[in-house]
Amino acid sequence: MTVGQYFLSPTLHHYLQLNYQEVRSMLNLDLTKSLAVRQLQQMARDEGIAKGLSKGLAEGKAKGLAEGKAKGIAEGRLEEAQEMVLKAIDKRFGTVPKTLSNQICRIKQPSVLETLLWQVFGSQDLRTFKTALTQVK
Repeated sequence: MTVGQYFLSPTLHHYLQLNYQEVRSMLNLDLTKSLAVRQLQQMARDEGIAKGLSKGLAEGKAKGLAEGKAKGIAEGRLEEAQEMVLKAIDKRFGTVPKTLSNQICRIKQPSVLETLLWQVFGSQDLRTFKTALTQVK
């Protein structure tokens, strides 16, 4: 036994005696099977899912708001067009009969309402306008 070997602990001495194959087999650990690696992978998946969900919710909310705004604007314009026809009838012929008001409020096409607005100005009386209304629908 040499002086250096005398001072080495038995465990350290054992590791110094290992051959190349033994050292290589000790270093080839499959870390993918370790609990720590599996936990890190799960954390990464959870974080990815959370980010994806958050992004999806934000995009869905923005899309919903945009669609709701567009629908609200369209409905507002439609109501405004209906109101313009009713006001024109009132100014031109006097009080608008409830049945006529209901008919006009059921019309959902802005182009038809625009045509009716022009018909108000082109009609000599309310009876003529009602006839034009039946032809436009």
